[in-house]
Amino acid sequence: MVYLLPFVEQAPLWDSLIKNGDPLPAGGVSVNGTGYGQTLNGPILTPIRLKGYRCPSSPLPMTTTGGIPGSGVMMMPNYVGIAGAVPGLILNYTETRFATGNAGILAASGGLPPNLVQTFSSLNDGSSNVMMVSEHGDFLQLGGTLTKVAYTAAGPHGWTIGWGNQTTNFTGGNAGDNRAFNCTTIRYPINTKKHPTITPPGNGAGAGIIDNTGQNIPLTSGHPGGVLVLLGDGSVRFVSQTTDMNTLGRLATRDDGQPIGNF
Repeated sequence: MVYLLPFVEQAPLWDSLIKNGDPLPAGGVSVNGTGYGQTLNGPILTPIRLKGYRCPSSPLPMTTTGGIPGSGVMMMPNYVGIAGAVPGLILNYTETRFATGNAGILAASGGLPPNLVQTFSSLNDGSSNVMMVSEHGDFLQLGGTLTKVAYTAAGPHGWTIGWGNQTTNFTGGNAGDNRAFNCTTIRYPINTKKHPTITPPGNGAGAGIIDNTGQNIPLTSGHPGGVLVLLGDGSVRFVSQTTDMNTLGRLATRDDGQPIGNF
């Protein structure tokens, strides 16, 4: 989301942040990538509210529950990149590009997988058939008392944290503690908000739903009936929560080679 700033009329904010490769002022700490963890960025980020990264219908808190490096809190986004789908969702198709770790199952088969350079030509199923971005916009309810929790792919960190440069074996390997923040792997039906068998802070290795940060937190929204999805061709579609998992898995996979049909 940081790298998008110059393209969403936020060039001054982009220029003000210390990122990897920028000169390091006195008092700053060495950082990689987006600059998350740079203490001098903290006071800049605390008051930032980017409307384009929030859904107006979302009831989730505006800011992180914990402090961020440097100062204060950071805005929590509602939109999430699609890394792919867990194996077994698509009928008559074997998915091998995934890793299982402490935070659930992380895929590399979608439109925005971690640490892979994607182009439009990578979307072999056609850009209108691959979802790139969707929503983490509503509370989950965990445990026997269905306690409301604001779990999203941003975890407690906010919109500037991402994947980093971790190396992961995406051929069924072990992801360990590597997590793709602000990125999700499809595993559950849309708007699966009630999880009575999971108690806070969650169940990462088993269910992929955890506060910091589950890789399989379901797509959710504050508006009824489904979620909004950004497709690879730039169009935005409303996808119903009744969409079957075979179709949802195909939408989340860039090259399964199977027709999707109506959705």
